[in-house]
Amino acid sequence: MDILGRPASVHPLELARRRKGDLAVRRLPDSRGRLVTALAARGPGWPGGPGFFMGDGDSFEIARPGKGLAAEKIRWPSWRPMRLSGRWRVDEWGGGWFEIESYELV
Repeated sequence: MDILGRPASVHPLELARRRKGDLAVRRLPDSRGRLVTALAARGPGWPGGPGFFMGDGDSFEIARPGKGLAAEKIRWPSWRPMRLSGRWRVDEWGGGWFEIESYELV
């Protein structure tokens, strides 16, 4: 991790504890605007707009900070397990993202 800037052997979430109720990233679009939590890590790359790629080793989606967090200009750590609470949002063209309302570094 220190040399490459990313884990070389296992996904960081393999070492994090899941809580009952944490949704898999793949299931976030099914939550349809309900407040949910997901255990994820920020992955490499830029989605071409606000936010970042979040993943759990099985799937990835775009995550964007909600209005309250966007003003804080948080430096979202790469490959660090985070528990993200928020809602799945969809735009008028059917594109979706996870809007983060709160977070916790795990």
